[in-house]
Order: sequence, then structure tokens, then C-alpha cells
Amino acid sequence: RVHMYEVIMHTNSEYFDVLDIGIPNFTKFGMDLGNTTLITDVKPKFDFKSTYIYENKLPYASRLLTALQTIDSSNVILLHEDFILYNTVQTNKLIELDGWLSKNPSYDFIRFMKSAESLDVKGPIENTWISTNQFAIQATLFRKDFLSSYLTKYSKHSIWDLEKEAKNNSHNGLYWYNNEPKRGAVHYDSSLFPCMATAVYKGRWCAEYVKELITMFPKFDFTKRGWV
Repeated sequence: RVHMYEVIMHTNSEYFDVLDIGIPNFTKFGMDLGNTTLITDVKPKFDFKSTYIYENKLPYASRLLTALQTIDSSNVILLHEDFILYNTVQTNKLIELDGWLSKNPSYDFIRFMKSAESLDVKGPIENTWISTNQFAIQATLFRKDFLSSYLTKYSKHSIWDLEKEAKNNSHNGLYWYNNEPKRGAVHYDSSLFPCMATAVYKGRWCAEYVKELITMFPKFDFTKRGWV
């Protein structure tokens, strides 16, 4: 496969049960470990392009920032282990969007799904819309220099604090929306990158995806984490 973008995926050993069921789907539905860097506190059993090991005391933003410095591509997809794929990714469209973002430096990112957007303004590409959020922990194709700048500005921030700062920053981003159904209170499904957003919430399995999880992983014991 030919990629222009690279992928970084954040995880922690406390979520290796999630990683264990998510990675087979990651490759099954079109993504590639060969262009993916894993950010983790303990080396997992899977072979990624590279693995960045962090100390747990390091803030979330600094973890991502340090890993970004090892990425050569101009754009990067940010994921977490619980963004479990449940259908096929439009990989050709990802490559197309990546090329477009590289040629249009006035735009900072393309988020792969609609979430809490206050306006519906069409974007410059088919099925894209102008985003009213800046940084959200969702599957997103970022311009690497923008993401690096944002993380540098808030290098001491936790994952939740980074999202709160989004309201205080100007940006020029897009999100994908092609009339997909709403899932829960905030997020919509994505035909571009059909992932769970997210499979785990506050340490427990998210009941919004109970049908997909139980159907795809019938032998997995979901009672250990429970549901929320």
C-alpha cells in the first residue's frame, strides 16, 4: 500500500484488552500497522511501524508531541485504541483527503465524523463541512505542523484539558458528514472511517456500541469492564 499520511495511536497497558480486540479489526477493515506508530507505556504483542514508550507521569500532550517528532509525513491521523473499526474504511478517500490537505495549507485538519458542531456550513470538498471545534479526541487527519504547534502550546495538558482549550483558539478545520445517523447524544457514525467514538467510556464498555461489540467479538468477556 502507498500512504502519504502516517498514523499515531495512543494507548495504555490498562487498555490492552481493548487493543487486543481492536487491532485485528484495524487491519481487517483496511488500515495498516506498517505506517502506524503506537504510543504506549508498555510494549504490546503487535508489531507496529514503531513504538514510542512513555512514562505514565508524562502529560498526554507531551506524549503525542514526542511521538510526532519521529513522523516524516506532512499529515498524520490521530487515533486511540478504543476507536475500534466495525466496517471498511474508505482508504482511497483517505488518500485523496490527505493529498488535498497537503495542497491546501490554510486548513488544519479533517475530522472523520460529525460531533458537537454549532453550524452546518459546507466545506470545499464533497461531504465535508466547516468545523466549529479545534481539537477533539476523535479520529482526525491533522496537518502535522498544526498538531505539533497546538500540543507545544499546551504540552502540560491532559487529554481532557486539550479539548477544553479548543474554544479559545482560532482554526480552520473540516469534518466529514454524509448524512450518517446519529449515535448517542453527540456523535454521528462515519461512512469514511467507521469507528466507535468511543468503545470505552470512563473505563467501561460504551453501550452505544453493544450490538457491534457483541456481534464482532462473541467470545470476549465484556463483564470484566462492564457497560455504561
